[in-house]
Amino acid sequence: METLELRQMQTIRQESFHPILPGVELTIDIESGAITGSERFFSTYSINNIHSWVQAVFEQDRETVQQVLLHPAIEPVHSLYYRLVMPTGVIHSIEHVILAKFEGTIWTEVRLLDKAQASKGFQSTIYLQTIALQYGLKLKIDSKIQFPQARRLGPILKEIKDCLREEGVDPDIELAQASVEPVCSLCGLDLFIPSTFTLTLTGLSLTRANLDTLVNEDHSLCRVGAQSPWKAMLSHLHSAGLHVVVGVNINRSLVFTIGTGSSD
Repeated sequence: METLELRQMQTIRQESFHPILPGVELTIDIESGAITGSERFFSTYSINNIHSWVQAVFEQDRETVQQVLLHPAIEPVHSLYYRLVMPTGVIHSIEHVILAKFEGTIWTEVRLLDKAQASKGFQSTIYLQTIALQYGLKLKIDSKIQFPQARRLGPILKEIKDCLREEGVDPDIELAQASVEPVCSLCGLDLFIPSTFTLTLTGLSLTRANLDTLVNEDHSLCRVGAQSPWKAMLSHLHSAGLHVVVGVNINRSLVFTIGTGSSD
């Protein structure tokens, strides 16, 4: 198995920016998975349906594409940023724009990102709607952030929801872009504002006096004498290379502002 994985890694070359058909319009049939559009595009990536499309997606990006691209709740216009791998092993960086949904089909456009765009770190670009759809969060207003650690969110969000279940409260979480320059509650580092977003735990009402307990102890915030692993969750979040500001809003709901450091 290790030999096979090594060979696979060796066949994948550095990202290529061959100017192949930027702005290709493709239509996806949601029920059958059939894709219609540019035959040149299909032959370049050996794609003939949605299954082969997903298989052509770079492995680290595949889960997001699987969970979001055909999600019934997706709201056009929406962009997914990921990588496609050619049969030769060359990687192309793309922006996949969901333009519209109509009578069981999705109209999309695939835009190949040029070298100048990709050199700015486009792979860190993600829309909040992508995160909300992938992890079952509520979203009021979509916006774009620079967040290269998006794949690390899954385990953290699961732990947050586990904590809420331990507290016996509504597990709903609202996602939004942060609007202030925050400082990490765990290490004092300034967060990089373009990377930050907030998770509001609407079912958990606290006072600021509760926050010290949440950061420093694994005690329940709602049930006397019970345990709830808030401290452990925050420690895992920090160990994953993320930073967090713990606070409450004007409605006394618990708010986590999450992001990266300016040098990350």
